[in-house]
Amino acid sequence: MSLRRRVRRAWPASRLSDGQHRRALRVAAGVLLLLFLPLPFATAQQQLPLPQLQRRRQALEESGIFPPGRSNLPDEAAGAYALSTNPAEVIEMILNGDGNDVRLQGYLTRLGDGESDQGAPLTYFFARTTVSPTQLTFITRQVHGLWWSFAGTIDRGSAQMSTQKGYYFLNGTLTEHFDTGQSQPQRVRLPLLPEGGSTQ
Repeated sequence: MSLRRRVRRAWPASRLSDGQHRRALRVAAGVLLLLFLPLPFATAQQQLPLPQLQRRRQALEESGIFPPGRSNLPDEAAGAYALSTNPAEVIEMILNGDGNDVRLQGYLTRLGDGESDQGAPLTYFFARTTVSPTQLTFITRQVHGLWWSFAGTIDRGSAQMSTQKGYYFLNGTLTEHFDTGQSQPQRVRLPLLPEGGSTQ
């Protein structure tokens, strides 16, 4: 049965003029067309960009200067080193590669102590690093006019500490820099947090 006949059955001919038949046919055709088209709001909803949060892994992939170097450090020497007694304050050391082709990446996280960031965790991603058999160095990006630098090594603890926190230590000189100068360089010996203590 054609669409025209269906329309005429719904509206008997004795009650509809020829113009009304045509209008009714157009309405019916429009209703059928809508039934077979995808709903526009559903399509628009699918195409809306999802909110993007800046994740640490994504930030680590941003441009920086991370030339490869030679290192004998094992994989277990990488991880989060305690910057203070607060578990939120760490230096995350990420060693990619092995042997003569090791790149250092990571970040330093510290709680802010300024008026606008008091108690907020601030993450300073590494901007430049170097790796050699005797030394690791990093300089971080700036956050609120501050940045950090480090030069030193990762040392292995004693055999008695092999199953305890602190089997590896980040040992060297850590300096906080400001727009107007820098703090007194500090000698640090920071223990590696146990597995699961990393903030990555």
